Amino acid sequence: MRYKRGTTLLNTLDTKGDYNPVAMDAQTFMAYTVTKKLSLNVLGNYSHNTYDFNPGNRETSYGTINDSKKFEVAFDGQEKDRFNTLFGAATLKYDYADRANISLQVSAFQSREQEAYDITGEYWISNVVGQFQETIGTGLFHEHARDQLHATVYNVALLGTVERGMHTLRWSAGVQKEDIKDRINEWELRDSMGYSVPQNDEYLRVLSNLFSHNNLSSNRLFAYLQHSYRLNLDAGLLGLTTGVRAGYWDFNDELLISPRVSLSFIPAAHQQFKFRLATGIYYQPPFYKELRQIRTDETGNGVVVLNKNIKSQRSIHLVAGGDYTFRLDDGRPFRLTTELYYKKLDNLIPYYLDNVRVWYAGENRAHGYAMGVDAKFFGQFVPGTDSWVGFSLMQAQQFINGKRVDMPTDQLYNFTLYYTDLMPDLERLQFNLRAIWAQGLPFSAPGREYEANFRAPAYRRIDVGLTYRLTTHIWLGADVFNLFDIGNVSSYSWFTDVSGVQNAVPDRLTGRQWNFKILAGF
Repeated sequence: MRYKRGTTLLNTLDTKGDYNPVAMDAQTFMAYTVTKKLSLNVLGNYSHNTYDFNPGNRETSYGTINDSKKFEVAFDGQEKDRFNTLFGAATLKYDYADRANISLQVSAFQSREQEAYDITGEYWISNVVGQFQETIGTGLFHEHARDQLHATVYNVALLGTVERGMHTLRWSAGVQKEDIKDRINEWELRDSMGYSVPQNDEYLRVLSNLFSHNNLSSNRLFAYLQHSYRLNLDAGLLGLTTGVRAGYWDFNDELLISPRVSLSFIPAAHQQFKFRLATGIYYQPPFYKELRQIRTDETGNGVVVLNKNIKSQRSIHLVAGGDYTFRLDDGRPFRLTTELYYKKLDNLIPYYLDNVRVWYAGENRAHGYAMGVDAKFFGQFVPGTDSWVGFSLMQAQQFINGKRVDMPTDQLYNFTLYYTDLMPDLERLQFNLRAIWAQGLPFSAPGREYEANFRAPAYRRIDVGLTYRLTTHIWLGADVFNLFDIGNVSSYSWFTDVSGVQNAVPDRLTGRQWNFKILAGF
């Protein structure tokens, strides 16, 4: 069981106010041996998360040295969000023969999301020159929402495994039922320089509004078959895995057949090397939020409808990789892992990020590709301590109406480091360093939501920590997260100045944080 409050964490954000986020969860796993051949496993998880917020004010400086701006907001109102999830699964396994078994698995998942807020804010956008400020835009906004999403998923499946010699056969077949209720009622009113945006001489227009009253009950069938084979050759150990996965969804009457194959090889003369090659067709069946389309009438009212013609997103994979494992003269272990991949993507459902919310286009309107290389080197640079360094290169592109667009996950480079060290002559004291440096992710401007036409700055962060072993089972620790207090950007808020220019105001992540901890094992 866990209980956590994140008030101190959120107090370092640009928006000041009364934060009261609470996260509680309970987990359990129980195993019972009925007989020598029959066993029962039960897994359970409950999570209850609340987010209460009364904003006060916000002050964000952004821009460049030659074009410095400040965004200030005075808030009123509150937000109350609730997120509850409940998951349970039970597996009854019967070993009917030596190295052969069959299992019955039953599971259920329930999620209840509730977002409710009424927040108004009066804002000012200013040019900053030295110590002088010039107001270039003022306005007022009112955001309102009463949203609920309830989802219940039931799953029943049979699973089996048979091992004979160098052969392993695995299979499964099952059915899944989904019941979903979606209620959305939200709108935003925006006033700029005394005029409602967008302006209309006949009646009051809101900037945006959205309504949903949808119920969905559907069923899915699924099955897979997988065969693994190991063969000892004079040249080395060869592993071959072939499989096929099938699925059917009665909502869109879609039948999916997904074959795949993977090959591995360990040379007999150089067993510290392992090589891998895999290819196949992979589908990502859509869940409820991917089905939602927003239809807008002539007065700007948005209504959510469900797209019964939606198809699963498809990826044709080609992955090649290898591992190199070795030990230094003093016995310290190391391993280098490298992987190259190319994925041809079809039937993509474009999406964009609105702060922490994900909005899908609700239709298969794009195709694209993702390719890159991942490398990771890890081992004991200092005896008895684990460290690693990783580097990735990637390009993820999609084509929407013939136009090439960065996918929201497109990130050219990503460097990560974790290093641990023991203090000389004081082995009870351990130092650790964590570092991340990655290209900023693409974002979209209003009206061009799926085009991702500009990027956030690079993400940079360094954490340091010390851990002291007080006794055999008790440790004391101290950490400094985001040591250099870098204001990394998570998203953007958009506001219009007096000249009609849209300003992308960065929403920054938390700043420097101190953390103290006590760890006890028993």
